[in-house]
Amino acid sequence: MSIPDSPPKSNADYSFSERMNIIWRCVFNRCPLCSQRGISRPFHFPKVCPNCGTIFDRGNGFLLSALPAVYFMFTIFWLIPLMVIFLKGQLSFPVTMGLILGGAILVPVLFFNYCKMLALALYYFFLPRELYHPETQDNLTS
Repeated sequence: MSIPDSPPKSNADYSFSERMNIIWRCVFNRCPLCSQRGISRPFHFPKVCPNCGTIFDRGNGFLLSALPAVYFMFTIFWLIPLMVIFLKGQLSFPVTMGLILGGAILVPVLFFNYCKMLALALYYFFLPRELYHPETQDNLTS
């Protein structure tokens, strides 16, 4: 889907499929507006899209919701499987604790920027007007 020439003026005017396109773009690490690939990397998250200039990080805790998301991912995909393996008796206690502590550091470091993309997806899902009308965005990066 390309950038519409005259997008709707109100958030209520956007269809569910338009909102889901925003979600899928962010889930697949693309710009929610222009679909530019490879926006976030494990140790780099740009403030603006290199292709279309969409502001991603507006500062002041705008993407702070990525923190609970990354720890949710840690719990679901790292902690719980390790605890199940430990409770089945396949890992010793010291090895399990070492893997849990290592994962508590590595998983957030590696996936925090991807969770920022998920936070953007949710934000623009509910407020798509701010994505398609840049004049409504607060430019807090300057």
